[in-house]
Parts: sequence; structure tokens; C-alpha cells
Amino acid sequence: MSVESRKNTSNRYVTRVRRVGKSLRKSYVGPANDPVVDFFQRTKDLNDADDAAAKAQRRDEITQSKQLEPHLESLAKWSNHWKVLRKLVQRVRDCPDPDQPTPLSRTAGTFNVPDHFPGIKRFAEHCRKANKGDQDAKAQIQRWTDAVPGLLDDATSHIHLARCLLIDFLARDSAETRALLDLRLDEVSADLIGQAGDDPLLRLYADAVILCYFDLMRCSVAGSRVTDDTKSAKYWDQATNRTQRRWIQITRAFTQQTKQIKKQTKN
Repeated sequence: MSVESRKNTSNRYVTRVRRVGKSLRKSYVGPANDPVVDFFQRTKDLNDADDAAAKAQRRDEITQSKQLEPHLESLAKWSNHWKVLRKLVQRVRDCPDPDQPTPLSRTAGTFNVPDHFPGIKRFAEHCRKANKGDQDAKAQIQRWTDAVPGLLDDATSHIHLARCLLIDFLARDSAETRALLDLRLDEVSADLIGQAGDDPLLRLYADAVILCYFDLMRCSVAGSRVTDDTKSAKYWDQATNRTQRRWIQITRAFTQQTKQIKKQTKN
């Protein structure tokens, strides 16, 4: 609504513009000094302010979500190499190098992740060649082994940052909600990590599974809200599909590793 003055008079009037089809139509509401009209004007101003605040909040949520997603995506890609990582960690444990820190005790720092980190088939092929005395294959396996500490440090950093960003998103400015989320994440983590036993690599996967699950719930709830903002609704719909894929991917790696460890324990 807007206030207008008519020519040759000091009276002020309130009008509003509505869209009818493809055209805009102006209609008369009443005199500006009418208390009822003033009430409607104030109500409209408050509703407009609420709408603007809601839009700003949706924009902030999407911005925060975009900051969180790369960390979870990195964890999902990291989980693709669980078979090779398992064998490389075992290789270091079986044949430790006294001049090198173990992959699970190295302090955080910079590292160079090797290009095209291998899948299990490529890794097995290099192992066969190395067993036959191929020096190039041995050197390549050593480079992959040297990169394992950095990969694990990287995963640990992504888990920590993702957890902080996830809690920031859900708790906002509420200290009580933040404390409850911290407690809930710790409880679920303790329960799932209990299945991992003392295996540090599997514990990392357990933490990643929990974060991806909570992220899936976050995106699902955000996408289920009723809104006329089609751009926001489309983003959350796509984000839910992406986080569901990540959760399934990391959960599969955790489950397969758990089965393999149990199988090795029985043997």
C-alpha cells in the first residue's frame, strides 16, 4: 500500500496495487487518517518485514549449507578408497618404518595427496608387480603409503569442520540447542563407534556416517517446509538427493569394513 495526495486538496489517501492477470490495477483503500486504514498499513509493513527476514534467513541457510557440503563431499570421496586404505594401513603396521610416523599417529600438517589414488584393482596389480621385483611398482606403493597419514589427517579435519558447521546451522544463536546437539552427536557417535572397537580407521568412518545422517535429516526437513520460494525449494530438493547419496556411500564403506574386520577376527 502507498499514500497519495489528490490535486487541489490536502487530503491524503491510501491505495494498493494488485496484479490481475498480466496487468497491475490500483484500488482505493481509504483516507490516510482513518484508524482502520492505518491498522492495515501497519500490518502490511510488519508482514513485509517478516517476508524480508524470512528470505534473508533462507539465503543464509543456503550459504551455510554450501560451506558445509564440500567437507562432506570430500569424506564421501575419501570413503571410496576404504579397501586400499585398509591395506596400506595394515602394510605400515606389519612393516613399520622407524623414520616415518604411523598413519594413525601423525600430527596434522600439510601433505601431498598422490594423483589418481588407486582403486583396489590397480593397487592389487601394483602389488603383484612389486612381489615380482618391479622397482617402479614398489616405489609407487611407497608413495601411496607415504600419503596415507595426510589422507587420514585430511579426513579428521573435514569431520571436525563439518561437525562445527552442522551444529552452527542447526543451533544458530541458541546455546541450549548447541549443547543438546553436542550431547546427541556424542551419544550416537559412542554407540556406533562401539561397533568399530579399537580400529582407528573404522572410527573415522563411524564419525563420517553420523555426520552424513544428521545432514540428511537437516536437508530433508529444510526441503519439506512450505514456501513459495521456488529457487530455495529446488536447492533443498537437490541438496537432499546429494546428501542421501553421500550417506549411502559412506555407510556402505563402514558396513563393509566392519564385516571384513569381524571376518579377520574369526580367522
